[in-house]
Amino acid sequence: MDSQTLHYYESYADKTARRYEGAEEGVASLFPFAFQRGERVLEIGAGSGRDAARLLHQGADVQAVEPSSRLRRLALAAHPELQGRLFDGYLPGGLPPECQREYDGILLSAVIMHIPDGELFDAAFELRACLAKGGKLLISMPMERDDVRPAEQRDDSGRLMVIRSVAQVRLLFERLGFELENDWKSVDSLGRGFLWASLFFRSTGVTTRAIDRVESIINADRKVATYKLALIRAFCDIAMTSWAVARWEPGGAVSVPLGAVSEKWQQYYWPLLEGNEVIPQINAESEGESPSPSAGSLVS
Repeated sequence: MDSQTLHYYESYADKTARRYEGAEEGVASLFPFAFQRGERVLEIGAGSGRDAARLLHQGADVQAVEPSSRLRRLALAAHPELQGRLFDGYLPGGLPPECQREYDGILLSAVIMHIPDGELFDAAFELRACLAKGGKLLISMPMERDDVRPAEQRDDSGRLMVIRSVAQVRLLFERLGFELENDWKSVDSLGRGFLWASLFFRSTGVTTRAIDRVESIINADRKVATYKLALIRAFCDIAMTSWAVARWEPGGAVSVPLGAVSEKWQQYYWPLLEGNEVIPQINAESEGESPSPSAGSLVS
């Protein structure tokens, strides 16, 4: 959990809770469509407890997590029916033991923008692990905000605010075996003029064919072709830590700047190049021989 973001919610818990409780329906209007009576539902980032309480009244078996201790206290004061259902927790890696179970549905409302790029894949992977096959995931996220400083990815209050496109989030979850069934656009329920997107995914329990192809290369390809493994590693590093450099092209293709891959390769191979030890190459010099000019390349 980003420390500056958590500090904001701890410092302004009263103001935040009042604002959430007084907001218009927002993503809650989709609950009857997304979640059914009797289903096990986990809400991550419960805030004031309003949505968790609404799901409970709708007949869902709800558990919820919220990292701000002050917001949890205010949520229980406003919605005492959440007693025993609301816990300290966050994504990724911060779900408590009480929530280590399989759910029919997960709600992630106004949370994903607080997860940094470097942790988003782990968070998505953890969400998949929490869902039963066929389980449902409802995400609500901002598409645009005029109070965010792009270079810092923080709003005027200092909260981490990573603005991502629907295509970016869709690609991430589809890589992990989710299918996007519906998406909606809406104006901000607090009247701030922001645009929001709500995405409704279903877990298929299987990964996409692209992931299968990558796995087949890692498992079956000749390990002496190090450039292939380095290329896969570079793509994985970019996808997990700096995926904003990727471009989503028409038709669903994704392109990555060659410079970004080149920088990763320099990081991987430079320690070998700057060292004094000779590393024998396949079909080239043997140990103890001087490297020939044509055999000195690590990538061929």
